Amino acid sequence: FHDPIAQYDYDNDVQGFFNVDVHGIEYYLGGDTGLRHSWVDTDVQNGVTYYYAVVSYDRGWEEKNILPSECTKVIVKNNAGEITVDKNTVFVTPNAPAAGYVSPEIAGGLHRIQGFGTGDININIIDPALVTDGEYRISFDDTTRQDTLSYTLSQIESNPPDTMIIFSHSEALMNEDVNPLFAGMRIQVSNDTIAPDPENTGWAQGVSNMLIYAERDSYWDGFLGRIEGFPTSYVVQYGVVDSSTLKNSFKHLSNFRVIDKVSGKKVRTYLWEPSEGRDSLLSAGDYLRLQLKVGGLWRDTWRVYFVAPEE
Repeated sequence: FHDPIAQYDYDNDVQGFFNVDVHGIEYYLGGDTGLRHSWVDTDVQNGVTYYYAVVSYDRGWEEKNILPSECTKVIVKNNAGEITVDKNTVFVTPNAPAAGYVSPEIAGGLHRIQGFGTGDININIIDPALVTDGEYRISFDDTTRQDTLSYTLSQIESNPPDTMIIFSHSEALMNEDVNPLFAGMRIQVSNDTIAPDPENTGWAQGVSNMLIYAERDSYWDGFLGRIEGFPTSYVVQYGVVDSSTLKNSFKHLSNFRVIDKVSGKKVRTYLWEPSEGRDSLLSAGDYLRLQLKVGGLWRDTWRVYFVAPEE
């Protein structure tokens, strides 16, 4: 019968009001929000005491008319003004910060040491009083396979040099609020869905009516367990004498090369041509299979098609 100021529940299709009521009142099971482990009350006044209770609840059992139940929440104030709370409740009196207080911040923001990616990493300061000076590193495991996409957070000490792992192999990649709290902070990671970017695909110089489009090369996915897509940007340079490889054949001199814009390195490329017009030159009707070497194996990443315009 208490009206919650915030409510979070599992994202599991158990939501809405429980269908069994008590004197016309139904228990609200939530809205499939997903769990969160922190909440900030921004509507408070300094010098005023506030009382909070954080409790879990179950889903009940509708078929047996068993109502949802909550954990206890006890706040008692006796005649002497002494307050007693249980483990699920707390009371606080906010005050203005001391003169000269500076809120903790991430100095200079996050810096990429090596590798590349297109997702987001957010650092949320939950308890400013626990934040101390420190250097931290987040490292991702092999991101080229479907079954190893995870990351590890470590604290880096310089004197003496040392590395302390805070947590390892987290698979929270959808901005979930589930990673352990460290030094009053919590990190959340949002992974991108890798897909072609048609808005930024086109001719860097000159004009042509040849159509270009890309798609994920999924030919070897089942065998190699490769991730769905590979995040990078490519430049196809025409008029450059280079070598490419024809499917089921050896290397041939061609009129193009492909550069990975992120790494700056040349990309191994297979040139596919129709059997009746093979000349080792990239032209309309051909497509490129771009590859990445992982663990000693060359793996296909993207196919780039070059299509003649309709007459």
